[in-house]
Amino acid sequence: MTCVPAAPTGLSVVSRTSTSAGLTWTPPVLTNADSPITRYQISCKVINNTYYPWDIIDSEIIARAYGSSMSVSYLSPQVQYRCYVKAHTLQGYGEWSSPTIFWTKPTRITWKSFNESTASDRSVTLTLPTTTSLYILIGHESILIAVQLSSTISSKLTSTDIETSDDSYITAAFPVGNILHSHKFTVGDNSTYGGYVNRPLHMGNYTFYIGPKPFTEEVVDFTSSFNWQVTIGPPTELSVQARDSSSVTLTWIPPIWTDPTNPITEYVISCQVINNTHYRVAVIDSETSARTHESPITITSLSPQVQYRCYVKANTLQGYGEQSSPIIFWTKPTSVRWSSLERPTVSDRLVTLTLSTVTYPSSLAGYEGILIAVQLSSTLSSKLISSDIETSDDSYITAELPVSRLSNKFIVGDNNTYGGYVNRPLHMGSYTFYIGLKPVTDDVVDFTSSLNWQIKIVPAGPTELSVDTRSSTSAQLSWTPPTWTDVDHPIIGYQLSCNIRNKTYNPSETRYYLPYLETSLPSITLTSLNPQVQYGCCVLAVLSQGYGEWSRPTTFWTKPGEVEWNFSEEQVTNDKLVTLTLPKVTYPDSLSGYESLVIAAQISSDISSELTSTDIGTHNDPYITAQLPVSRLSDKFIVGDNNTYGGYVNRPLHMGDYTFYIGLKPVTEKVVDFTSISSWQVEIVSTEPVIAPVTLRSSDSAPLEWKKPDQLKRNSSVIGYEISCFIRNSTYNPAANCTSPYLTENNLSANVTSLSPQVQYSCHVRAHLSNGYGQWSKYTVFWTKPPAINWSFSEKEPVVDDTLVTLTLPTPLNLQSPEGYESLLIAVQTNSRVKRELNSADIETSNDSYITAELPVSRLSDKFTVGDNKAYGGYVNRPLHIGNYTLYIGLKPVTEEVVDFTSSPNWQLLKIRRKVKVQVSLED
Repeated sequence: MTCVPAAPTGLSVVSRTSTSAGLTWTPPVLTNADSPITRYQISCKVINNTYYPWDIIDSEIIARAYGSSMSVSYLSPQVQYRCYVKAHTLQGYGEWSSPTIFWTKPTRITWKSFNESTASDRSVTLTLPTTTSLYILIGHESILIAVQLSSTISSKLTSTDIETSDDSYITAAFPVGNILHSHKFTVGDNSTYGGYVNRPLHMGNYTFYIGPKPFTEEVVDFTSSFNWQVTIGPPTELSVQARDSSSVTLTWIPPIWTDPTNPITEYVISCQVINNTHYRVAVIDSETSARTHESPITITSLSPQVQYRCYVKANTLQGYGEQSSPIIFWTKPTSVRWSSLERPTVSDRLVTLTLSTVTYPSSLAGYEGILIAVQLSSTLSSKLISSDIETSDDSYITAELPVSRLSNKFIVGDNNTYGGYVNRPLHMGSYTFYIGLKPVTDDVVDFTSSLNWQIKIVPAGPTELSVDTRSSTSAQLSWTPPTWTDVDHPIIGYQLSCNIRNKTYNPSETRYYLPYLETSLPSITLTSLNPQVQYGCCVLAVLSQGYGEWSRPTTFWTKPGEVEWNFSEEQVTNDKLVTLTLPKVTYPDSLSGYESLVIAAQISSDISSELTSTDIGTHNDPYITAQLPVSRLSDKFIVGDNNTYGGYVNRPLHMGDYTFYIGLKPVTEKVVDFTSISSWQVEIVSTEPVIAPVTLRSSDSAPLEWKKPDQLKRNSSVIGYEISCFIRNSTYNPAANCTSPYLTENNLSANVTSLSPQVQYSCHVRAHLSNGYGQWSKYTVFWTKPPAINWSFSEKEPVVDDTLVTLTLPTPLNLQSPEGYESLLIAVQTNSRVKRELNSADIETSNDSYITAELPVSRLSDKFTVGDNKAYGGYVNRPLHIGNYTLYIGLKPVTEEVVDFTSSPNWQLLKIRRKVKVQVSLED
C-alpha cells in the first residue's frame, strides 16, 4: 500500500498587501511508514473580482514552499481569493487542506496636489485633492476627513490609531464623488457628515488628513500635506512699522476669533537677540517682552544695531495661543553726532567739502561707508534719508567713500565715480550738501547737513580787487576775473557797486551810493569823487542768465585836495638854530582831516618840486625833524634844538645849506606831501669855540682855554668872547657863593676867579661877532679843590716804644664840611730828609714812602699806633725797623683823586733803635 501525507491544518492569512498575502499553516503528522515532506504546493483562486474586474474568476496562482509559511505574490488588488495547501513526500502529494478566504488590500491612492487651506475664525476650508488612480475609487464606499491636534504630520495614520488617540478624530465622511470634482470642505462648522460631527475648532495647531474607506476593509489609511497644516488663532502679518536705535514699533493682524467663552485678553510680544556683531554689549538670546491689548506696540530698551527675532501671541482665558510667524529686523544704529561742518570752498563749479569727524559713536565698525548727497535746493531739509533721495527729482547721492575718509577733503562735481555713484558736475544754481554713514545692517541712510553746507554755484567773486591809482576826485580799480567754465552761462561783463563809507572829513559829499557801473573789461575808472572821502566798492560777474557772487569789498580814501599855503615871513637864523614862521593854510577851509603838521629838513640848497614822506623814509637826507599839532600853524618853530616833537628828534644843524619843508599829515593817508619856498633856504656855518678841559685849578680859581670858531658867516668877524659859569654841585660847600661868574675876554683864554672851594662848576664860551653872537661851546665841568687844611698838632711828641710809634692825631681847624672827605690817611717816610709837600701821587712813585693806614674821618684827634702790622682800610700797617721815620697825615676828599699830606716837627725823624714788634695805640 502506498502512504501519502495527510492534509496540512490551520491555514491562515497573517499579512496582506494589494498584491501579496502572507500564509502560514501547520504541517501534517507523519507515521513511521511515511517518508519526510519535501515541499508544499499552494493554490489561490479568484472568487470575487467586483472591485477589480480585470482579474478572471477562478484564475489560479500556484506556488511552492519549503516551509510552513509563504508570501504569495502576483495577486490583484482588492480581489477576494480562496487558498489551499498540500504536502509532498517521496510517495507523492497528500490531501488539500481546508481553504482560507481573504481580500487583498486596495491599491494605495496617489493624491494630486493638496491646495493651501484657508483658516477663518474657528474653521478651516479645505480643497479636497484629486487622484491619478480614479479606477481605484471603485472599491471605496466613502471619503473620511480626520483632524489631528498637532503641527507634526504623522507619516502613517490609520483609523485604528484615531480610535485610540486623544488628539485626533474623524470629523466627516462623504461620498467618493466629491473627490472627482475637487469639492471644498469646511472643517469646524459643527454639522454632521456621514454620522460624524464636524466639531468646531479651537485655538491651536492642526493637521488635517484625508482617507478613502474601502468596501473590503475595516481600517482606513490617512494621508496629509504641509498645506493642510494650520494654526488656528495666532496673529498674522507681524511687521515692523517703525524702528530706531533703541525701540521698534510692531503691528499685526489680530486673529478672527469669536469664541465668547474664551475671549482674547491681551497680546504678548517677545523679542530675542540673534546677532550682536556690532554691539557686543547685547547678549545673544537675551529677551525683551511686552504686553498690550491691541496692535501696534512699541518695544523699548533695545540695543542699537542689534538683530532681533520677535513673535506675538494672543492670550485667552484658557491660556496662550500659538506664536505668530517671526519677524526679524535690525535696530538702527545710534544717531551719529557730527562735529561742526566747515564752510566749503568753491572753485569754479567744484565744491571742496571738509568731511566732518564723528563724535559719537566712538566705534564706526558698524558702518561700511560714507555717502555724500546733493540737493538742488537752498532749503535745508530737517530730515533727509536715502529712500527720499531715491524717489526725488532734486537730490541724488554723488559718492560713496570709505569710512577712513572722514576728516579728509572731498571735491563734489569732478565727474569721477566713487563707490558706484557718479560725482556729477555741478551747474549754476543753489545746492545743499549732506553727509551720512551707511550702516552695515541697514539699507536706509540718515543724512545731515548745516547752513554752512548751503552753497550757491555761480561765478565766485572776482579776486584781487584793488585800487591802482587815485586822486582827490578819481580812482582806477582793477580785479582778476573768476575761473568759470560753464559754457552754457558765460561771463559777459562786470558790474561795480560803490557806496560812501566815511565822509567825516568832507561833509559836502551828500551821496550814499554811487550809480552802478558796468564794463566788459576787468578794470574801470571812477570819476566825480570828492576829496578825502572813504568809498567801498565790490564787483561781480555778469552772466547771460544772472549774476555771480560779489567780490570782497575794497575800501579807499580819495586823497585830500592840494593844500594852499600862505608863507608870510622869512626865517631867522641864530648860529645853528633856525626859527621858522609857520605859514597859514588858505585851502581847505577845514583842517579836521589832518592830524598834524610835519617839518622836514633837506641838506641842499635846491627846492624839490615834489617831496613826500615816502621819499624821506628811504633816505637820511631829507629827514623829518618835527611833528606838531595843526594848531601850531602861524606859530614860530625853532629847527635844530635837539628836542623831540611827535616822536621825531629835532636834530642839531651842522655847517651847510638847508632847505626846510612843511606838510600836513592827513588822517586818511600815510604819505605827506611837502612844500617849501626860497626864504626857507638857509646857510648854516659853525661859530662854536672849542673849549679845552680844565686841568690846573685851585680852590678859588680855574684857567679856561678855547680855540677860535672854525667858520664864520660871510662878512662876519670876532670882536671878543663871552664866558659863563654856573654851580652844578655844592654838596660839600653849602656856603658856596651862588653868583655865577660872567666875564668877557678878547684872548683865547681867561682865568675864572672868585670861585668857592670844593664846588663843581660848568663853564662855556661863545664868540662875540661883528653881527651878533656865535654858538655857545660845549660845557667844561670841573671841581674846585678843597681849601688847604690847617692842622692843630698836639705839643706832645709821639711815644716810641721799641718799634711802635703812638701818635695823637691832629685836629683840622678849617674843615668846612666833614662830608667832603671820605677818610684820613697816615703815611710813613723812611729816609732822613723831610719833605715839605707830599701827596699820594708822589707816594705811588716813591721807594721810601708808603701809606700805612686809611681811617674814618671820625678818628681825628684819636690815638693811632704805627707799626702794629694790622690792616686799616686796605693798607697794611707795616712793622717799623731800625732807622729814622717821618710820619704824615692827610684827608682824602670825595672830589679829588690826589691827597695832600702834612707833618709836624714832632712827627719828623723819629728814631727806631732796634727791631721789635711795634704796637700802636690812640690816646687823647
